[in-house]
Amino acid sequence: MAPIVPETPVTNTADQGQTVPGQASEPPQETTRAAAPFDREDADIVLRSSDNVEFHVHRIILSLASPVFADMLTLPQPPGDNPARPVVDVSEDSETFGIFLRICYPLAEPRLTSFPLIRKVLACAAKYEAPRVISFMKIALTRPGLLEEDPLRVFAIACCFGLEEEAALAAEKAVIDERVFGTECPDISAAAYHRLLKLHRTRDVKDDAKHPGLRCIVVDHTDVGAFCEQPIPLRASLPPLEPAGHPFDLPDADVTIRSRDRVDFHVSRSVLTLASPSGSILEKALRVADDAAPGTPHEDGSDQHRGRPIYSVSEHSVTIDALLRMCYATDHGHIHDLCVYLDVLAAAQKYQVPKAQRIMRAVFPSLVDQAPLRLYFAATECGWVEEARMSAKQLLRAYDIPSIYRQYLPEMETIPNGPYYRLLTYIEACSRAATATRILSTGKNSSSSCDACYPSELSTDSDISWSGSFRLASFKNALRDRPSGSTLSANTPMARKFVNAVLIGLPTEHSSHFTSNAMFGSKKCTSHTITAWMWAVLDRYSAAVDRAVDEIELEVI
Repeated sequence: MAPIVPETPVTNTADQGQTVPGQASEPPQETTRAAAPFDREDADIVLRSSDNVEFHVHRIILSLASPVFADMLTLPQPPGDNPARPVVDVSEDSETFGIFLRICYPLAEPRLTSFPLIRKVLACAAKYEAPRVISFMKIALTRPGLLEEDPLRVFAIACCFGLEEEAALAAEKAVIDERVFGTECPDISAAAYHRLLKLHRTRDVKDDAKHPGLRCIVVDHTDVGAFCEQPIPLRASLPPLEPAGHPFDLPDADVTIRSRDRVDFHVSRSVLTLASPSGSILEKALRVADDAAPGTPHEDGSDQHRGRPIYSVSEHSVTIDALLRMCYATDHGHIHDLCVYLDVLAAAQKYQVPKAQRIMRAVFPSLVDQAPLRLYFAATECGWVEEARMSAKQLLRAYDIPSIYRQYLPEMETIPNGPYYRLLTYIEACSRAATATRILSTGKNSSSSCDACYPSELSTDSDISWSGSFRLASFKNALRDRPSGSTLSANTPMARKFVNAVLIGLPTEHSSHFTSNAMFGSKKCTSHTITAWMWAVLDRYSAAVDRAVDEIELEVI
């Protein structure tokens, strides 16, 4: 690719306005002329980049390459020094826009090896709806060199621009090379990364049918779905409030808020102003009309609800009713329904209603058990650090790690991957902490003979001679999927296996401890000692796991 080397700077005067009296005039901006072939005298328009490089180009080529330029160039253009060659500013820098133009023109194709530059050119191509540039960038993005260098980054860029085939190709490469972890990919959705991990779980090594004796890595896309953003299923609609009750029916109200399902709430502008000091409720609502002038009969024969401006909002009447009640000095009730809670919380954030935000935050702990993953995402969107950590801990208590990885929520389609990736990173850190090697102190035994079989200090990596088929490593396997001390508590499968190993897998000379301890004399450990040792192992191990996991802190922001 020939570099776009600017020529000698020239002073542009096309956009200099008249000097305002009393103000210092701004110095003229220096511009540079792009290198060939974007310096031709037969060009009929000049496109000036954000860093003031001027590209002298031809309307016909731009119009054929981009319908956006085709439409734009039919409009009257601002005059420059040369009326026959108007100057149009574009927001792209010269490097990005120069490559875009080279692909549009019948020139040698540039070779792109920089991920940031590929991303910028793709954004430019999408903005100007240039199909040839988009097609070229698809090929550039999936060239072997870039796929080998960083398939996860290729996947992220493809997802951002809706390039499904390229995203699937990069995802498969990342899975085969075991490179799906280690990069946050904040620009993709949580759902896209969730589907990448789902594909990773299909990774398998099988015999190559065409080449006997060879093994190959295979993945299965069947149940993964499309990687790029998918439509969010509509939530079941709630019945509207008919009509909005007190205090939203008072005659002295001076504003009407109309919900998505066309329920009117007649409210006081001053109350809304106090509730939302920034005025966000009315600023972000759409003023659709004014009611008829006062005195115009209403449908019910009255005129008490007329003459007010109407503001339309996108929220359901149930959500608006709950939000507005928190603005008024009235009983707002307790929100028990999780979906309603999340809708009201989103509205409180959107319209910046501090009182409603405080109420929603106070209610949060009472709901976290219902859906910890959903509430984790809600907390991160609000910037609530402690609530996000509370939700993550509850998620670990309620589900094993494989189940957490399988959980999917429709809102993940629009949630950035950052919070989701950090949650999974936290979960994996808890798993590593729970399975770390540790020395357990079980208490001093009464005899050396007893200590040989039931040591007062025990490494979680050790194997005990009498344990038969049971290995202490089984604890780690269980803790890896559920990193909590409760995994080892009484009546759990892992605790029962350990107890059975202690009680049943004893050496023959010890087995009679549970019928007659006297025959072994004082040199042998008693059934009481063995039982105490057994529960001490479980209790100490459980406590050590909980301490280690509690030291892991979720990075929220």
